[in-house]
Amino acid sequence: MDIKGERNADHVETSPLLEGVISETSIWDCLNCGACMEECPVTVEHVPTIMDMRRYLILEESKAPETAMNALLSLEQRGHPWRGGSVFANRLGRGIECSHFG
Repeated sequence: MDIKGERNADHVETSPLLEGVISETSIWDCLNCGACMEECPVTVEHVPTIMDMRRYLILEESKAPETAMNALLSLEQRGHPWRGGSVFANRLGRGIECSHFG
């Protein structure tokens, strides 16, 4: 398993993390499926580390893929990650018993 972002060759890497070992593209390409943790012979828990790296990129450097940034911005402004107003978000929850925040 390669951790250098080979899964998506369309991305051009501009700023490597950890002195060039892990790229930003690799961090965002991870699906959090846990396959790497299952295959790791020394039981390294990769997924929590990758999530911490994502958290650092978003909170400290304000870096994320455009789709993630749009969802976060919408979540901050509208209270849901989708495009459109609250009418759309309210329609999604019809017929489902759930508590509403805010």
